[in-house]
Amino acid sequence: MQTSGIESRRLRERATCLPVRRDFASPREGDDIMDVRAVPGCILVALDDDTSLYVYGWNHNIALRTDRNLITLNKGDVLVYRGDLIYGPVGYETNEVCFHAYLDSPISVRPQPHYPILVPTADNTAVIEDPFCPLELHVHRKRMRRHLNRFHHFRFQHPPQPVMP
Repeated sequence: MQTSGIESRRLRERATCLPVRRDFASPREGDDIMDVRAVPGCILVALDDDTSLYVYGWNHNIALRTDRNLITLNKGDVLVYRGDLIYGPVGYETNEVCFHAYLDSPISVRPQPHYPILVPTADNTAVIEDPFCPLELHVHRKRMRRHLNRFHHFRFQHPPQPVMP
């Protein structure tokens, strides 16, 4: 369905039937995965209260792989995210309605027609081969923090130290 130059598509799936997915593939290996323009963005607007979805870390491209996390939106809440975010349904008793749109960037090309990419999951963890940090599973905390700071530009704020009299 075309509406004044804007592509729109009506999904007629029940919430419990939707698979875990991402809207766009991650950047290819060798591309700058930290460049937010490398992948189109997405907008999700909740039209019902208590609209929930599971997200799976930050695409598993960066260190500190996480299990799924719950995000709950109320009517009118807007979620803007990078298109390669992995997300999935919570499993409602009833359908939740939300508006989903794409934010094209000048350097990324959205394929036409465009369909989401299904992502396999196991034990609440997305199983997908993406470019990732070589120290992703490393457990030594000090070394991991140094790596995140140096290569991924993560900044950690140390908690204030108590003042001793």
